[in-house]
Formats: sequence, C-alpha cells, structure tokens
Amino acid sequence: MSGAIVDLPYGYRDDPDGLAGLAALAARWLASPAGGAPPKELGWHTRHRLEARVSSFSYWTALNDLDRVTGDFRGPDSEQLRGLREAQSRLLRRRSGDLYLRMLGAIDTAASGVVHCGPLGNDESMARVSVDDVTGYLDRCRETGVTVYRPGDERVRPPVRRFEGTEPWVGGLVATPMPGETLARVAVRLPLRADALPDGALPLLVELLGTGARGRLINLLRGVRGLAYGVAALSWDDGETGPSVGGYALVDPRHVAEAATLLLDTLREAVTASPSGELADAAVRCRTLLLVQADEPFGAVGDRRRLARGEIPLSRLAEAVAERALEGLALRVPDAAPPAIAVVGALRDDQLSRLETLK
Repeated sequence: MSGAIVDLPYGYRDDPDGLAGLAALAARWLASPAGGAPPKELGWHTRHRLEARVSSFSYWTALNDLDRVTGDFRGPDSEQLRGLREAQSRLLRRRSGDLYLRMLGAIDTAASGVVHCGPLGNDESMARVSVDDVTGYLDRCRETGVTVYRPGDERVRPPVRRFEGTEPWVGGLVATPMPGETLARVAVRLPLRADALPDGALPLLVELLGTGARGRLINLLRGVRGLAYGVAALSWDDGETGPSVGGYALVDPRHVAEAATLLLDTLREAVTASPSGELADAAVRCRTLLLVQADEPFGAVGDRRRLARGEIPLSRLAEAVAERALEGLALRVPDAAPPAIAVVGALRDDQLSRLETLK
C-alpha cells in the first residue's frame, strides 16, 4: 500500500483579480479523467484540498502504480470548460444555501475587514475564466514547481516560523440577515499571539473548548444555560490573519447577544487555562483524534509532507499536546485586538445593538 500527495503552488487566494474560482476550476479539471486523473481502478482513493496558497491532491492505492499521479497538465477545450463551470456553479449554489458556511465567511470578513469572493468564485467571475486562463494557471504551476511527496521521502526542512498573517487583524461585527430563517448562527473569534503559541497549544485549546459532546462551550451554552441547539470550537492557523480561536452557537434570535457574550468570556478564560483534570481529559481526546488521523490511509504521506514543509508531524503534535496539558495554556491575545463577531440568520435590532458594545 502506498500514497502520494501532489501540491500545486497556487491556491484560491492567488486567483487574479476578476477571475475568482480559477484555481478551483483547474483543480476540478485535473480531478477529472479527461484532465489526467488516474484511472478509477481497484484500490485507488483520492482527495483534494484547495487552500489559500496551495492546491493539494492526495492519492492512495493498494497497487504499486503511483508513477502517474502528476498528470500531463494540458488544459481543457471550450466544451470541457463549460462543463467544469456548470459543475462548479451547482456546487456554489449548494454552498450558498449552507448557513454554516455563510457564518464562516462572515467571521472571516469580521476578522480581516476584507470581503473575499470565496474559493469557488461566483457565476460572474467563473464566466470570465477562459481556456487560456486555465492553461496559463497550469503552466505557471509547472514552471514554479509541482511538488510530489511520498512516504519514503526523507526531506526535512527547518520548522516554519509562525507569522501574524499577511492581512492585519481588524475585528468587529458582521451581521447577515437571512429572511425566512427562524434561528441565528453566532460566532466569536479571537486572534492569538503567534510568538506565544507553543506546539500543541492550539489543538488542545480547541478540544478544551469543545469539538464534540464535551467541552467548556458545550457544557455552558447547552448544559448549564440551555441556550444553544449546537455549539463547537473552531481554530485558524494558516489564514491570512494569523492564528486565532473561536466558537459558534446555533441559537434562538432572542439569545444572540447572550450567547456571543458567553462565547467571548469563555474563549478569554480558556486561553490561560492552568493544568487540571479538565485539561488532561481534553489532551487525551485531542491526542486520540490526532493519532487516528495519523493512522488513516493518507496519514503516512501526510506526515512526510508536513516534515518537508517544516511542519510538525501528527505523532509529534500528539506528544506536544500531552506536554502542554502538564504545563497549562498561557496563550496571549494581541494588545487592544477587538474580537471578531458574526451573526447569520434571524436578526433582531435589540440583539445587534448589544453585540456592538462587546469588546
């Protein structure tokens, strides 16, 4: 059994002005048989992740036939591009109706102060993408350098220096009313000092706050207060604004401001959590999730990719989580950085006026 990961060096944030969705269209083309994707033969599993600065394809097979993973990088013809646009438009319509995704977009805008078109672009921007644009994107990827990672690859680079992000943190409130909705999704997000973020601290913090049935946010907003129908913690560590942590809740419109206040207070308390049984339990859950990921079909080659990119492999990250639980969290929020707050769904004026006072 073997795997490989192929990284194209440009992601959706590298799309030229007016051509948002280009990288996604090119990825859709490469993932199709006509675009050079490996045959759908026995044993093949594939995955694609379009990130801000990279378009990453993962392959895993029980057969020893990974020599074809890079494709031939030829572009589509006009009819093939039309089919790609139609498929991407269908996905875009489905995603536009997903209020959770709308909430994630709103909290990104609140954090950075920038309204991004999104990785898939929109119908107008996709219509402007030509055959030459897709071919040019693939040519640039090949010229810059397509990177292939395999399990036997022993390249190791120095650890990546954490950075505060290419877009400054702005913070503030973004409210998106959705007529006809009866519930509201509220999210709160805090930036973290990248120079005070030890290995393992961010995943441990998120697990402490709660990603499943246990955690501070879930216990407080659902168990104690009975305010939320759904609660979860979130994190960002590769975004344009640098590392950050957040939480969201699905609530009745009457409770938006109260839920946001509780989210914000709980986030601020959790970033300096001391060693405790609660933190130790969160570390056990977090380590288990990381080790399960490491044991998945893409786990071994994924760790090779992390090493080659100067990142921490999952097994080492699991160890760092355990060490961090013994020492406690001592994370820091940049001085005078306002929180980012987003609400999507049913909105009430009295709740929005209260949100505007949160700092």
